[in-house]
Amino acid sequence: MLERKADTPFPSLVDRFVTYAKIHTTSSEESDTYPSTQRQWDLARLLVDELKAVGLADAAVDEHCYVTATLPASPGCENVPVIAFIAHMDTYPEVSGENVVPTFHENYQGGDIELPREGRRILAAENPYLQKCIGETIITADGTTLLGADDKAGIAEIMEALTRIHENPDWRHGTVKVAFTPDEEVRVSTHISERTDGTVHTTRHQLSSSREELARTFQGHGMFAHCSGSFRSASVCREVCGISSFNRSKNACRNATRGRAHSRAVDV
Repeated sequence: MLERKADTPFPSLVDRFVTYAKIHTTSSEESDTYPSTQRQWDLARLLVDELKAVGLADAAVDEHCYVTATLPASPGCENVPVIAFIAHMDTYPEVSGENVVPTFHENYQGGDIELPREGRRILAAENPYLQKCIGETIITADGTTLLGADDKAGIAEIMEALTRIHENPDWRHGTVKVAFTPDEEVRVSTHISERTDGTVHTTRHQLSSSREELARTFQGHGMFAHCSGSFRSASVCREVCGISSFNRSKNACRNATRGRAHSRAVDV
């Protein structure tokens, strides 16, 4: 495991997360712009600066608020398969993400977690995972907003990994690509997929490579756990027109909607 330097000028993992959590980046389902809210630019621009500081000199944000950057391979590792780290900057629009107050619960010993505002609590009975956090420090919001760990914890993890690589220059590695995307919570525009030609593609940006790439999304899971799935908050509405029919010979009724239920949704 790569260690952080004792005299590092860079923030800790927790300090990065707290900084990101305090930046208002809630997306909007009502907008038709890209990104859906202008406030997402605040975090995007900060991340560009932070990426450059840890050696990703080409870090940039495009006209649609997609942040991308590349950490070049160590000498002799240019042919190592490229890996991409991905996380999203926006937060869920149904709960306020403004004026977030990260709240620390140190040395958790079990039971419900009392939040300091509005009499809210996190119930241990409804969150059995808390039993795995005994003795740990748990960070929550104060009860008036969401925290935004989805997905600012993922962003902080990626930045921490890049910082450790930067502080350990003798550690050899292949090319690492990074993408921080807007609007994952509300629309299809942040869809990322691996294409047959080995490139990692988003609807509005492409991390190009001539070799095979593995793109990994960092998004909320348990400690020391790995999730291989990929989720995005896209939805589809389908209107079915038809009439119900009754087959007397089979004594069966068939509904038009049920007839369409066997069709398969295709991700486009």
